[in-house]
Amino acid sequence: MDNLSQYNEVFFEEAQEHLETMETLLLAYNIDSPDMEELNSVFRAAHSIKGGSDIFGFKALTGLTHVMENMLDSARNNELTLTTDLITVLLETTDVLKNILSCYREEAEIDWDIIEASKARLSATLQEVTGSNNQVHSPLDEEEDLGYGFFDDDDADTEEEQGFGFFEEDENDSEKDQGFGFFDEDDKEQEQEQDQDSKAIDEESLGYGFFEENNELAKEAESLTTEPQPDANTEHTENIGYGFFNEEFNSPQKDAVTAQPAGLTSSTVAKPTPSSKASETKAEATSIRVETNKIDKLVNLVGELVITQSMLNLIGSEVPESIADKMQSALIELERNTREIQEAVMSVRMLPISFVFNRFPRLVRDLSTKLEKKINLVIEGGNTEIDKNLVEKISDPLLHLIRNSVDHGIELPAKRLEANKSETGIVMLSAAQKGGEIVITITDDGAGLNRERIIAKAVEKGISLPEPLSDSAVWQLIFEAGFSTAAEVTDVSGRGVGMDVVRRNIESLGGRIDISSTAGMGTVFTINLPLTLAILDGMTVEASDQVFIIPLVNIVESIQPVAEQIKHIKGKKLLWVRDEYWPLIDIGKTLGGSPNETNMETGIVVLVETSKQRFGLIIDSLLGQQQVVIKNLERHYRRVEGIAGATIMGDGSVALILDVDSITQFIKSDL
Repeated sequence: MDNLSQYNEVFFEEAQEHLETMETLLLAYNIDSPDMEELNSVFRAAHSIKGGSDIFGFKALTGLTHVMENMLDSARNNELTLTTDLITVLLETTDVLKNILSCYREEAEIDWDIIEASKARLSATLQEVTGSNNQVHSPLDEEEDLGYGFFDDDDADTEEEQGFGFFEEDENDSEKDQGFGFFDEDDKEQEQEQDQDSKAIDEESLGYGFFEENNELAKEAESLTTEPQPDANTEHTENIGYGFFNEEFNSPQKDAVTAQPAGLTSSTVAKPTPSSKASETKAEATSIRVETNKIDKLVNLVGELVITQSMLNLIGSEVPESIADKMQSALIELERNTREIQEAVMSVRMLPISFVFNRFPRLVRDLSTKLEKKINLVIEGGNTEIDKNLVEKISDPLLHLIRNSVDHGIELPAKRLEANKSETGIVMLSAAQKGGEIVITITDDGAGLNRERIIAKAVEKGISLPEPLSDSAVWQLIFEAGFSTAAEVTDVSGRGVGMDVVRRNIESLGGRIDISSTAGMGTVFTINLPLTLAILDGMTVEASDQVFIIPLVNIVESIQPVAEQIKHIKGKKLLWVRDEYWPLIDIGKTLGGSPNETNMETGIVVLVETSKQRFGLIIDSLLGQQQVVIKNLERHYRRVEGIAGATIMGDGSVALILDVDSITQFIKSDL
């Protein structure tokens, strides 16, 4: 077992993928029109977990997956029909399996009572559906499994299996067995004696689900035998098991596929599309697992390379004219190569946002069942890629927003019918890339936010309210700590803890969240996040003898205004450009600490835009465009409004990166 422990993490990762595949397919399973290929995929996933866990000695996983496998095998053999209750029990079992897997991974104590209770629940539900007294047992309970489950063989004779099943025995003599018994083969006579069910299982997974298929290795393994293989075995080459690790069940990527797994809930979820084994093998042969810290280190090194490039650009401007042209050509080539390296490295750290989105169909299903609501979850844009660090950190905010939409947004079926709506509510989760940002929206067609109730609650809590109070300002009140308008507190939501954390977490990622709502029509939460947390393209500017970086994605244009374009309205300084007024913010005075305003006769205005509004930033001069590495200031200093981070310039000095979105607050406060 010690020799296998080095592969524990690989097993944990693959087992997690299998569990996610099982959950996704079970959620998408249509009990009215079952897809047998999907059911077979769920069975194979459970079978793979059982085989792998048995080899590594994870008996808790082995026992429970075996019980689950028995039920799935009965279903795919048409011995029982999966119902809503059975699917619910299977989903609950996957939850227990995830918990067990986590315990093994963290070397924590396993609660065997929960495992036995889960087995009992499976047995009881199966008995209730079939009306049979047959109980499902784990392999640990079966006397005939003397092989300790290392390689399962339903047809093994216990008297013949004296090798404790460590390697399967067959009737080949030692001269034929050039594989040294590691992968023994059944001859034609044995295959004819197998019953049809066992043969079906063997055809699907001769590797017992633990070892990955690999056609190249399979060819090499075939060359070890001295005699031709029976023709019947040629169809088994799809999963002979000579690869070392499991056939990989990739996380589903397909979006917006409507399914109805459980009567009360109809979730549009991303589900795997069955594909040929050959294509899966090809994909596996061109992929490799890499530890996250190695990728992060590579990203950091690329960041340092960008800084070094900036230093060389600075030095290049000071070289003698005799070599200036050659130096400039070399620097241009270096910049091009650096950008290509950066894009390639960053693409490695990018993941489809479906890694987050695919967690929510189960949540919506369970909550809607608990709250007795009918809800259809629609997922769009799951293939949109986002930085892995953002994937890990955006999950909790999205979880809370979706829970709120399900609990407070969508009405009960009876109320929806009274409002001339469909009794099935819709929650839409979508993602798209716009410029240098990822935009995530959570939309529901529920009752919408109650403006009067929010204002009354704010007054009750002593929150100061400006006049006039726009809808946008009212909606932002729900992000105040402890703010809740729920009539009653439930175990789902309503305590007022969470929305303030949602905003704080999103802002800590350099993002922002906005709300729009219409009474009786629904609510939309819009989250804007940067594509990456590491490197950005920016415009270097100077204001009050300080250097700032403005993200290029926010810049519309730069102009040097004339006096006639500058207007003053109610003490506010505005710029009149192309029949439109742009509010102005003096960066030197607001963020640079200068007591004096910038001279508009020599100053420059950089016009920028955000999802909220458009305005101009008054600066002294433009220094140039360049890539910069984002350094988080909050590790060493408190969060400063208007500042997203800092970067190291080519001369070693530090420049502040502007958070253009949060600067909008200064339009009201300082001008």
